[in-house]
Amino acid sequence: MINYRDMTFCSGAGCSKFNTCPRALTERVLMEATNWWGGPDAPIARFEDPTKLECYAGPKQQIFLREGQ
Repeated sequence: MINYRDMTFCSGAGCSKFNTCPRALTERVLMEATNWWGGPDAPIARFEDPTKLECYAGPKQQIFLREGQ
C-alpha cells in the first residue's frame, strides 16, 4: 500500500513534543498530502494510539497552589 511520505504520522493526542516532532500530523502535512494526491482523500498512515508510543510525552501539567498551602 502506498502512503504519503512512506511513513506513519502521529495525531499528537496531547503530546508535549508534538510541535517539534517529525511525525506530527499537522495542517501543513495534511495540505501537502492533499496536493501530492490531488484530492482530500490522500492515503496517510496514522498511529492508532499515540499515547502508547515510546516517544510520547504527556502534556506538562502545572499545579497552582494557593498562597499558604
